[in-house]
Parts: sequence; structure tokens; C-alpha cells
Amino acid sequence: MEVMCFVANLDSDLRKSPEVHHALQVWTSFASGDYYRFFKLYKAAPNMSAYLMDNLADALREKAIKSLIKAYKLKYPLEKLLEILVYPSKEYILPLLKARKVVVTDDHRFVDLNATHARLAPAVGPPRPAALTANPRPSPTTEEKDWKTAVATLEASVARARAMSDAAERAEAAKRLLKSCKRLLKTPRFDPAVANRLQELLEEVRGMKKKSIKAKKAEKEKEKNKKPKKKKKKKS
Repeated sequence: MEVMCFVANLDSDLRKSPEVHHALQVWTSFASGDYYRFFKLYKAAPNMSAYLMDNLADALREKAIKSLIKAYKLKYPLEKLLEILVYPSKEYILPLLKARKVVVTDDHRFVDLNATHARLAPAVGPPRPAALTANPRPSPTTEEKDWKTAVATLEASVARARAMSDAAERAEAAKRLLKSCKRLLKTPRFDPAVANRLQELLEEVRGMKKKSIKAKKAEKEKEKNKKPKKKKKKKS
């Protein structure tokens, strides 16, 4: 929430800069746990922003290793894992894998997921009751549903305003929509993807407002030029 509010208050030129755009993508990928996209952005980090991303990288590396253990059952190339997690060499990743009880082959070429599963498997015992093992996804709260509905309604309103042919009406609609965008940006955001879309709508509405005002002025000027000029009577 603080990040989006901060970005919303930036100058439009600064907000459109490649560095800010990259930072927003980094924030979105980190918030959603998308480690693959995060490390892809890490490789293409502008200036010295990769040093800032280092503070977030370890958490996503942990997540990536956990996902690897869950998703694969055979052997996974260690070189590929190094490439995805942007580790410079095997010496950096081996201690982390060892700490997580992940088995690596003797030649350090593969991660042995079969052996890892066997090592991490819990001791055999009586099955636990379903009530204890179930881990249902928490249902969204009423506040979250209302927020997502408001964003969806806003998106539909922006689409209607976009289709308006009259510049004056479009300018007024953009003015109202801009207030709605800013109000929603001040509320708690529950879904990073929806929050990102809200930020995009804000940018679109701002651009729409500027263009509509220009078009409105141009129409007024055109109407003004159409009016016939009164000829001055010559004195006899």
C-alpha cells in the first residue's frame, strides 16, 4: 500500500521512467512470490538497483527451493537451478541446500529429489484426522470483495469514458474517475495484481483527462473561428 501511494504521488515523467517501471515490476513479483520473474528482473536491473534487490533475493530463493522439492520427483540439474536463482557458482548454493536437507549427487551435477523426499518424509504413523490435515484457503473477507468489486466497476467506467465522443463529457468523466482512483489507492489493497491494474487505470485516466481538456479547448477555438466577423461600417 505504501509503495503504491508513493508511486502515485510521483511526477508523471518520473513515474514513466524505466527505473520506476522496473521497481514496480520487482515489487509485484516479490509480493506475489514469483521468483522466476523476480530473478529475471534481477538480471536486467538498471543502475545499481540489483544491490537493493539483494535484500529480497534470499527470501525468494528459499521459496524457489521449497517449490522445487514439491514439484519434482526425479533429478534436477544444479546448473539450471544456479541460473534461475542467479548464483555465481555452486559454492554459494550448496550450503543452502544442505541446510534445507536437499540431497545433491556426489558429482554436484544434480539435485536428487527422490532422495530428498525420502529424507524429509515424516515417520510413518497413524493417519491424522481430516480436520487437522486440511488446510483450506481462507475465504476472502467482505472488505476484500468490496474492494475488488470497486476496482472492477472503476475499470468498466473507464472503458465507458474512453468510448465517449464528446470531449467535454469525457473530460468531466475523467475528472470524476481520477477522484475514484485516488480514493481506492488510499484503501488497503489485498491482491497485488489487482492493485497493479488500479495503478494502470490511474495512469490512463490522467492521460484521458489531459487529452480531453486539450480537445475541448480545440473545439471551442474551432467554434470561435466559425463565427462570422462583423464588418465595421465605413463613415461616409
